[in-house]
Amino acid sequence: MSYQMSDKEQIQAFKDWWKKNGKTILFGIVLFFILNTSMIYIKNYNIKYKTNASNTYTRLIASQSENKPDEVKLFANDLTQKYSRSVYASLGMLMLAKNEVDSGKLDNAVIDLQWIINKNKDKKITQIAKIRAARILLSQNKPNEALATLHKINDQAYVVEVLELKGDIALAMQNKKDAAKFYQQAFDDSAKLEIQAPLLSMKLNAI
Repeated sequence: MSYQMSDKEQIQAFKDWWKKNGKTILFGIVLFFILNTSMIYIKNYNIKYKTNASNTYTRLIASQSENKPDEVKLFANDLTQKYSRSVYASLGMLMLAKNEVDSGKLDNAVIDLQWIINKNKDKKITQIAKIRAARILLSQNKPNEALATLHKINDQAYVVEVLELKGDIALAMQNKKDAAKFYQQAFDDSAKLEIQAPLLSMKLNAI
């Protein structure tokens, strides 16, 4: 004999079930909407962040092409202050450092490049900043600082250039033995990578 619950019994059973499980279900629903709303907000924020950084960098490039170094500096600083997590901030600092070198403000250029080395996450850009900073330091007769800047290679694509520069630094320090070692390593790696390096070959032969 089958037993069928009355409407009153079904309502009471639902009330009992809801009393037991209702809070958990409501919590799950609220949590779902909170997470979904948060993800949408974060997505929109990131899109706006990247768009604004890109627009600022575009204005920087325009100022550079119009030969307005003061505006370039303004936009570069704006990028580092508001959009430091974006690649555009590092690209802007590379441009600013170039202008500082052209103006003979080598210490400022090193500071700009050091910002990239400390903050940037892109290995290629970091390596470029290190190489440029090392060259400036070498030109300032600071070979030890230049060598320390090149201590770690961030991007292996620049290994030949880094080794050659280390050779230049060692030579400036009157250390021909280390210079020859670095030049030879650079020459061997350039041969493996099938890179033409006639100047490097001349440096090695001169040693």
